[in-house]
Amino acid sequence: MTYSVGSIILHDDYNIFATGSANGSATNSANVNNIWGTGTGQYGWGQSTTVTAVSQSGLVYGTEWNTLTSRINSIRSHQTGSGITFTNTTGGATSNFTAAQIIYHVSNIASALNTAYTDANTASATTGSMACYSTVQQGTTTTLSKTLSNTVTTQFNIDITFASDAAMRYFFNSGGYLEFGFSMTNSGTAKTQSWSNLASDLGLIRFGGLASVYSGYSGTWDTNTNYYLQNAPASATTWWKKFNDTGTADYNLNYIYCTVAKSSGVLNFKIYAVDAAADTFDDTITNPLICSAKVYEAGTSYINKTWGTATVSTS
Repeated sequence: MTYSVGSIILHDDYNIFATGSANGSATNSANVNNIWGTGTGQYGWGQSTTVTAVSQSGLVYGTEWNTLTSRINSIRSHQTGSGITFTNTTGGATSNFTAAQIIYHVSNIASALNTAYTDANTASATTGSMACYSTVQQGTTTTLSKTLSNTVTTQFNIDITFASDAAMRYFFNSGGYLEFGFSMTNSGTAKTQSWSNLASDLGLIRFGGLASVYSGYSGTWDTNTNYYLQNAPASATTWWKKFNDTGTADYNLNYIYCTVAKSSGVLNFKIYAVDAAADTFDDTITNPLICSAKVYEAGTSYINKTWGTATVSTS
């Protein structure tokens, strides 16, 4: 049955909005529980206050409709920072269903759910409520010193560990993301200054639920794959790579690259700084290269923190 003006009010209409199916079973579609509850894949925030389906022979009361519209309002509030006003076919606002009230067709329930479904994973990051709750910095303990033509590689290893795969999904699905940045003090030898420039040229690199975001960088990327939670590889695979393309010869042969791998509840990032310049003299890097990893979680004004706290470790 299609929810429309003049149609008979059936349990089908309510259940489809609540669960995605007329019989009340869960489906991966534009419905409240798929976004608000456990969901699957890129959908689901892990909230416990899902909407209960009604039986075929049961009545749909005003309280059920109020719960349904309240959940949709909370979803859109989390995604956009403001809720939604439901309107009936006469153009009036529908904020509460009460006994003895005339039953109007609410014209924008379906469109609100479709928009919420489209925005389920990404829109919450634009609300201004994102909070960085963990920052880890890892720097080279020794200078990247090399003599003449030998290649020196420095490796950073960063693990982001969640309590479970479900917790990891809820973190990213609700709008959380990881952000990486690099720095080196721009002083000392010419090579040190070239590495400092490369660190700055990387800008900020974000790993999210449905996209990688590269911002504030200079020059071009040798590799900048769009890896994110839903397509992250199981074994270490190059995520991005950048040469010192704004540097002078031979320093433009130096590069930094990162691999990513996802296992049960864990994201592993390995970052390599490779000094491959074919120097004709011994040129030492005098300052440490710093890698900064930050964990940003979505605000909890409208949802509960179902993902717990990720553990960030380095080695």
